[in-house]
Order: sequence, then structure tokens, then C-alpha cells
Amino acid sequence: MATQGGPRTSLNDHLDFMGFDTEGRARLRALKPVVAKAIGPALAVFYERVKANPETRKYFANDAHIAAAKGKQEQHWHIIADAEFGPTYETAVRAIGRAHAKIGIEPRVYVAGYALVAEQLIKAVVAEHWPRRFGLSGKGQEEFAATLSSLMKAVMVDTGLA
Repeated sequence: MATQGGPRTSLNDHLDFMGFDTEGRARLRALKPVVAKAIGPALAVFYERVKANPETRKYFANDAHIAAAKGKQEQHWHIIADAEFGPTYETAVRAIGRAHAKIGIEPRVYVAGYALVAEQLIKAVVAEHWPRRFGLSGKGQEEFAATLSSLMKAVMVDTGLA
């Protein structure tokens, strides 16, 4: 299907291209308890940065507005960790992207925010699982890399759609 920006492939085609297969999605779902535990603190780091930066602070009327946005993002991350990237998910993420575009959030700011949140989530996964679960060499490293890759693929899918 074609869009204003050129050809658009289906979300499934996109997931296939990046190799985000059933196994990768299962790995992401296995991380859901870590994501659930870490997303609040990760978003706290992000919003502290938002509040300290005039370029990003301007998008929020007050602390209550930030708290509401944080709550919505927490809910969204639970959906991401479910790894069910179907039409409902795609529609919701595209709506988020349109809302951000409407208020003028530049893609570079959006991507930078995702980088901050992803950094905190990666730290949480490493703290929770390394080295005890994955071991320090061989298959353990491969499994750990595959698990972190699943998390990053989810981040990139979400960022790209928005």
C-alpha cells in the first residue's frame, strides 16, 4: 500500500525483515516482569531530563500533565512487552505519533527520549539476568544478546511506527 511518504509495507513485513520472529517475541514476553518493574523508574529518569530541558519542558503545562503522560507511557510499555504487534497496536502507535507531530515534537527529540528509556531498560535487564541466568561465555552470551536484541527490536518497531 502506498502512503504520502512513499510505499509502506505491512507491519508483519517489517517485523519479518528485522527478524523479529515468534522466538524473539517470546523472549520479549519473558522480559515483561523486568520491564514492568523497571519502566516506572526509567520514565522517571526520562521525565527528570524533560523537566530540566527548556526544549522539552515546553510540551508540558505542569507536573500533573507530565504525570498523566508518564502513566500513559507505562501502560503502553506493558503493551509493548506483550509482543502482540497486531492491527490494534499499530493503530494506537500511529495515533501516538500523530499526536506528537500535532504538538510539534520533532522526531529527533522523540528518538532521544526512547534512547533514554531504552538505556534504563537495558540496565534493568542486565542487572536482573547477568551473569546468573545467561552465563559468561558461549551459548549464554548468544542467548543474552538475542534477549537484548528482542527488546531493542521492540523499541525500534514502536519508534518507527510513531
